[in-house]
Amino acid sequence: MEEENVNKKYDDFVASTFEEYKDNFVEYFAAIGSELTYACGKYPPHPSLEHSMYTLKEEVRELDDELQMQYDRRSEKHIKNEAIQVAAMAIRLMLDYDFWKSQGKVYGTVHQ
Repeated sequence: MEEENVNKKYDDFVASTFEEYKDNFVEYFAAIGSELTYACGKYPPHPSLEHSMYTLKEEVRELDDELQMQYDRRSEKHIKNEAIQVAAMAIRLMLDYDFWKSQGKVYGTVHQ
């Protein structure tokens, strides 16, 4: 019973948060799209999904580094930029997967 109550409260919170912050979400998705476009334009497809995952982990590590700073030294701008890069690289991994699959190489070029 308690879990159902928490789930309902969470659902209500998410719905109200989305309504309140939907302009921010649009901004975040646009920033993720820009970062993804930049990364895909600058770098060719990762040679393997493992490479894609390594890149994603590196971005997560950089975000974690920002979050490990003392509160008074944290930068909202840096935290958001790193989070945007994490999201973009997660999508990049999916794009790389789809690309290699379309080439008949589900795992890229490293592990066949």
